Amino acid sequence: MAGLGGTWEVVEAQGVDDLLKALGIPYLIRKFANRLYTRDAKIIQQKGKTVTFTDFRGKKEGTVVTFNENAVVHRKDPRGRELEEVSWWEGDHFVVKTKGYKEDLTSHFWRESDNTMLSETVVDEATMKRKWQIVER
Repeated sequence: MAGLGGTWEVVEAQGVDDLLKALGIPYLIRKFANRLYTRDAKIIQQKGKTVTFTDFRGKKEGTVVTFNENAVVHRKDPRGRELEEVSWWEGDHFVVKTKGYKEDLTSHFWRESDNTMLSETVVDEATMKRKWQIVER
């Protein structure tokens, strides 16, 4: 099966609000963020164990984050919060651990089939699961 590369859109999402609550995101911001997470799109480029995520909303490319295995990435979230992320591979799962919110969160991304990718993000006892469909190769 191919790596994670491609342009992906979320087609199913569950547990989004619970995850945002666990991160300490205020109610009004959660309502806006919920829409972003359920209609998310990303361009993913993969070269070996290096993975680059580019936000892709409204047909426009946004924030670019490149992960090199076990290297720390410092960035800011859309609200300006300082984040520290580290990534690694567990078999065919790409894992990103994020620090900087009320609780640390861990995200797993893996290819389910040629046209679908799954992701699961866990913080404390909240889990957000999303199914992504490829829209471009």
